[in-house]
Amino acid sequence: MRAFFAKETTPTKADNSVPFFINNCGFYRNPEHDLTVSRPRGREDYQIIFVSRGTLIANGTEIHSGGAYIFEPGQKQEYIYRAENKSMYYWVHFCGYESRKIVESCGAKGSFLSISDYAETERTFRLMVTAFENNISGRELLSVGCVLSLLALITDKTTKGSPFRRAEQQLRNCCDDVKISRLAENFGMSEAHFIRSFKSYNGVTPRAYALMCRIEHAKMLLSSTDMRIGYIAEACGFSDALYFSRAFKKITGSSPRDYRRNFG
Repeated sequence: MRAFFAKETTPTKADNSVPFFINNCGFYRNPEHDLTVSRPRGREDYQIIFVSRGTLIANGTEIHSGGAYIFEPGQKQEYIYRAENKSMYYWVHFCGYESRKIVESCGAKGSFLSISDYAETERTFRLMVTAFENNISGRELLSVGCVLSLLALITDKTTKGSPFRRAEQQLRNCCDDVKISRLAENFGMSEAHFIRSFKSYNGVTPRAYALMCRIEHAKMLLSSTDMRIGYIAEACGFSDALYFSRAFKKITGSSPRDYRRNFG
């Protein structure tokens, strides 16, 4: 693991006296063992973790190569870097009194992010890390430009795929089994074309995306309520509690009961 800090101060502290500032950045390559990070109260700054190669478990969500996760200030952080062959993870922490406005304008909040350009994202992280590693003059300004570029890649995805943003919204609001053919018809596409286009935009099929959203809803209920697991399954559109438990474990890596024990 290599980490580079902009100031010789406590790295979890946020400097909100400036518009936008990079606290630190770094990478984690080819870990020999799983690395678990637990911050029940989160940090004071934002954090983006990008999975170049490998698997990251962030707050119960499994993220593979090309995906990213953004943590907001004060958000609970529980994540695991999986020890996998040729794995590579990048991260950056940033803050400033304009940071929230910038993040929200990109449509990015504390959750999984699907980046529009994998190669450009990795190149931008490498540029930023190299600047700090080699103590390049002007690295603070360069790093700000890099993070703004990363956030622009998120914006690029959300603006170019506006019809599919509406599809995502409908899928997020659907608690029952999704009728893909009806959704495709609403967007004037054949079912096959809609599925291919949605997957090209989002990285997963519409049905898989809807399932992930239902699991996210279940995670929220498990961690913040005392509802019985069977009731949670029903509230999230699962008529079969056993199927719910299997789907939940497949996506999060833990059973609903274990998830509640760890995050509730």
